[in-house]
Amino acid sequence: MKMDMRYWFKRKYRQIERTLSFLPIIWKGFDFDYIYSIELFKKQLERQATFLESDRALTMEAQNNAKKIRTAIRLMDKVYDEEYGCESKNKQKKAHKLLWNFIEHNIQNWWD
Repeated sequence: MKMDMRYWFKRKYRQIERTLSFLPIIWKGFDFDYIYSIELFKKQLERQATFLESDRALTMEAQNNAKKIRTAIRLMDKVYDEEYGCESKNKQKKAHKLLWNFIEHNIQNWWD
């Protein structure tokens, strides 16, 4: 019984911590622009990569998957950088397609 309570408190602490880490993004977000959805997704990917890089990850592929997630995040930063989009529309379009193809190809393996 004592162990169950400890687990419950640990879980609640993690849930509160997770909520607080997303709060700044949610606070600044709006519902009329998809970029805010991208920012939320990117934040979750960052959290996931950090977990996979930690000693709490269990799978043999965790480190490799974390690297792929970090690559996706860098691509997101590049694709959704307004300067990059304004200076070369064709490059931005290709990078956008590459990003989502990369995510589609890899995302189902990003778990522990």
